[in-house]
Amino acid sequence: MKYPSIATLLALSLLSPVLSAQKRDSRLEWSEKKEYHAVVTRCLTWLTGTGEENDYVSVGRLANYFGFVHFRISSGHTVDRSGLGGDVVELLRPSQLDALFDLNREQWPHIKEVREARVLMNDLLEAMLDEGVEYEREEFVSLGRTYGELEARLGGVIASGFSGIYESLDEEQLKALRGLRIQWESGEGQTRKKGRKSGVGERVQKKGLAARKRLKDLPQEEVQEFWSLATRFLTWITGTQEKNDFDTAGKPSQHFGFVSLRVESGHAITRGGVADGVLEVLSSEQEAILREVTVANREDFEAFFKARAGINRELERGLVGEEIRQAELEFYGSLQGETEGRMTWRQAMGFLDVRDRLEDEHAQALLGLRERYLDLPTPEEVALDPFAAGRRLFRLCALCHVPQQEGRAIAPPLASIFNRHVASHKSFDYSAAMRDLGDTGAKWTEDSLSNFLSDPRAYVPGTSMGFRGLPDPALRRALIQYLRGGDLTQGTSIVEGAAIKEASETKSEPLAERPNILLLLSDDQPWDGLAVRMDPEISASAWAEVKTPTLDALAEQGMRFARAYSPSPVCSPTRLSLQTGKSPGQLGWTKAAPVVSGASYRLVPARTSKTFPVGQVSFAERLIEAGYRTAHFGKWHIQGGGPGEHGYQAHDGDTGNQDAAPHVDPNPVDIFGMVERTAEFMKDAVKAKDPFFAQLSFNALHYPGNASLKNLNDVKGRLGKANEKTLGRAALTQDLDEGIAELLNSLQELGVADNTFVIYMSDNGAKPNAGLLSGGKGDVWEAGVRVPMIVRGPGVKAGSVSRVPVVGYDFFPTFLEWAGDEGELPDGLEGGSLADLLSGASEVVERPYPFLSFHFPHYQGQGGPQSALIQGDLKLMRFYEDDSIKLFDVAEDPGERRDLSKSRREDAERMSKLLEEHLEEIGALMPSKNDSFDPEADPAPKNRGKGAREEKKRRGGEGGRRGRRDEEQEDG
Repeated sequence: MKYPSIATLLALSLLSPVLSAQKRDSRLEWSEKKEYHAVVTRCLTWLTGTGEENDYVSVGRLANYFGFVHFRISSGHTVDRSGLGGDVVELLRPSQLDALFDLNREQWPHIKEVREARVLMNDLLEAMLDEGVEYEREEFVSLGRTYGELEARLGGVIASGFSGIYESLDEEQLKALRGLRIQWESGEGQTRKKGRKSGVGERVQKKGLAARKRLKDLPQEEVQEFWSLATRFLTWITGTQEKNDFDTAGKPSQHFGFVSLRVESGHAITRGGVADGVLEVLSSEQEAILREVTVANREDFEAFFKARAGINRELERGLVGEEIRQAELEFYGSLQGETEGRMTWRQAMGFLDVRDRLEDEHAQALLGLRERYLDLPTPEEVALDPFAAGRRLFRLCALCHVPQQEGRAIAPPLASIFNRHVASHKSFDYSAAMRDLGDTGAKWTEDSLSNFLSDPRAYVPGTSMGFRGLPDPALRRALIQYLRGGDLTQGTSIVEGAAIKEASETKSEPLAERPNILLLLSDDQPWDGLAVRMDPEISASAWAEVKTPTLDALAEQGMRFARAYSPSPVCSPTRLSLQTGKSPGQLGWTKAAPVVSGASYRLVPARTSKTFPVGQVSFAERLIEAGYRTAHFGKWHIQGGGPGEHGYQAHDGDTGNQDAAPHVDPNPVDIFGMVERTAEFMKDAVKAKDPFFAQLSFNALHYPGNASLKNLNDVKGRLGKANEKTLGRAALTQDLDEGIAELLNSLQELGVADNTFVIYMSDNGAKPNAGLLSGGKGDVWEAGVRVPMIVRGPGVKAGSVSRVPVVGYDFFPTFLEWAGDEGELPDGLEGGSLADLLSGASEVVERPYPFLSFHFPHYQGQGGPQSALIQGDLKLMRFYEDDSIKLFDVAEDPGERRDLSKSRREDAERMSKLLEEHLEEIGALMPSKNDSFDPEADPAPKNRGKGAREEKKRRGGEGGRRGRRDEEQEDG
């Protein structure tokens, strides 16, 4: 035989199943969220499906060890087995094609054995469900062992057959097969099948036709399995260990009928989407049962994939000319089947427990939920209420075209589709045919959309859409009518106690194509500062003792960000960064309060600018050029002449913290005064039919002593013996929530709520209430820079969650994109637009730098002068006093408890160098050695910056202009 390449030999050299099992692709690692969604959806399908539906096994599901799952996912789920299989057989010589047909015949007795074993397991499950028959757990696990052994044996038969064909391939065939994989993964496979010539000439197409003729005499089931073999052959010999090991979260314990539901629905559903619907029906007690089942599955999930890796390593022996050992194969198959049996049994017990707690109305709701994924409106329903029928059809569209909680949408959003260019959302992996149509300049009109909806593959030959079309013209008209006039943002949902009016009360008509924008900036509010969780999976991401019904509702109506960051851990640098789209390190303003220094400090902190730099452009200036009315109310705190000098037509002047101090109950820290001024500004803009931008920079949570008496009394009952400052901040949080409720009600009354983006964020972090995050204000640990952030607006899916890292300087390009400003972005811009992330068109924020940087060369929080760099889930911190570094995975370890700098040394060194080079590139000011440092010197008094300010204030006169100016320099 010909020998594999060196790379292939290296990839296959670890033939010991035990060793290789430890080198699984990281994508196989257990994910509680994905597994939870799998469990929840199975609960629905098993409780609402028939025995026949739950028995269903898709083609190619058995012995799926050969990498096709990874291939289908990497191609964007656009691959069909017969299309790809046809391309594969075109490249085989007659003897090789004969061998593939022989293998198809040889596998059938084994397929039947595996299916019989699986049906036995399903019959036992159905008897438990329908007849209440009680079985012992071990009986089911024993069936699982047998099933696993038989499935592994089937895999061995297939791998042995593939090995014989692989040995006979010549170099030209191997090259062509590798090219074929690349073509189909890039989306070009379908298009080439529609008319382009094969990469090896027309001669091979005749062999493909000959193969199809031979298949005409076979039962349909055997035809389908033949194409499955052909595709597996390609993926196995062109893949790697990593790709062949890959499988989806829902692979183990797939005995409960979800595959049947997915097939019946035209492959239009996702586990996350179905799970969301189920969880809306179940009680908290039932949800807890399913969560407990999920967590209990973790150990078996890991064991399942270790056994699976052992099977794969044994099968891969055939690729290097070694004999596949049957005993080893069946041993690992038995282990896999045993763990799958345990997982299946545990889930079945949980599902039965959930069923026992179902009320009739909830059972009917689950049945209705299943039908929602399967049934189209009837002609009578369309005639009775076309708009409602269109909305029902759109729900099916939304399964792909609206982002789920896990992240991005599968397909582009449908809001404002008319007159949009075909394939204009560049972040989606369109088929080559769809891209070609888009390149012609074609736009979506009602006629073209109707033709496309009728039969997508006929209208765009080669499209990879799973949607099969709406032949009934009445259904198409209903859907188009809804797309033309429907609320594609999913409307608004009001949580209990919220003071926001339903959008339906005042049906809004957008006054302009460009949306209005409200930026609501709180002050010193920690990540866990609201009653709503910033990460739904982390209870410590909320403050249970406060009530924030308005912001809870805002999160339900829009997208909350689990990993939103302020540009700085203190006030003024963040505010300047928001306005300019650049990091504080580049702007040269990293601290506003007087710099702490003295003999007790090892370093002299960087002395930074404390004003709006000359020549920097604010987003407000650009918005005015785009035709917007602009306003800034509340705390400015960055000097430079005040908001009026930087693009704000309506404003409160060059304000700081002290301007809010006189405002007490019933208008604590001027919350309600700011809201009233903003409402008047919006009213004038709407009357003039101008789009508007307004920033409300609230002073809350400053001056906790100013909180309303009503809310102060309310929080005392829950916070018990908390100190006065904590009580005041909790009360101010509730005051702020009530003020925002009034603001959002004004939007509704003006009729512009549906066309307005509302962004809520804090200017920096603070000491956490729940204690999860480390650090606090004045350092770049997570508590100092991770902040609450919520966005509601046109095209933002209700109740969605993003875990993509975003930062405040992303607002500049985001606002310009929303405003339709296509001018050049300022030099040095570091932010990236969040528009596609919010619409579901992308999971990536494209910035000039593929990371976030934080620079705080000062003493204030813990650790002294420091900087940080976040890239993906990794966060590197550098401490300048001793030049030490720390590395954390802040997705898995948000509390920054486990330093990975030694165990992941290469990542630590790479990111440390990247941070150093970046700070040098942007000209960041650095701390320097303190020649006067005396380790025996008394430490500086606590709150040295505040003390220095107070001394200056006394010299300037109480209430004088100089005193107020000095007040503004504190790190607000």
